Amino acid sequence: MLVADPDNTEDVVFDFAGNDGKATENTFDVSGDYWYVEGIKFLNGGGVRVGGNHNILKNCDFAGHTNSGLSISRTDGATEQKDWPSYNQIISCNAYNNRDKSDNNADGLDLFSKSGTGAIGEVEIYDSVCYANGYVIEDGKLVKTKGDGNGFKMGGSGIAVNHKVYNSYSFGNAANG
Repeated sequence: MLVADPDNTEDVVFDFAGNDGKATENTFDVSGDYWYVEGIKFLNGGGVRVGGNHNILKNCDFAGHTNSGLSISRTDGATEQKDWPSYNQIISCNAYNNRDKSDNNADGLDLFSKSGTGAIGEVEIYDSVCYANGYVIEDGKLVKTKGDGNGFKMGGSGIAVNHKVYNSYSFGNAANG
């Protein structure tokens, strides 16, 4: 369990920005099973990756990353599909202002499936918001990048997935919701 103290009035933040204040490529990995992560802001890194099973991320923010804010994919070198992440839940989370330095990626919540590897297991997303992905803030203004900039990327490469999204919103992203 990784949970912010409910009595703390300040935000709990993992800020991966370098000394120059710019985002780095450091990634926060949740590779184990049955983790419960709540009330944490993950900012200015390479994003958060979930590679385990039956994990719950609740009331978290994923913002300013040089890759997708939150991606659910293999993180531990597993080569068999039966070992890929399954049955994860994202509850009341926000993903915003994520962009890829190579201008090729960076979505809010990324569950992309590759034709060569297939789909990950089922993910359920509840009461979450994705916005302004594919944009950076420069001089106080949102500037569109060349990256994907999707809000929720639910699959891809024409592969059927079993993901579910409930009562969630996506708006103002550089690409699709």
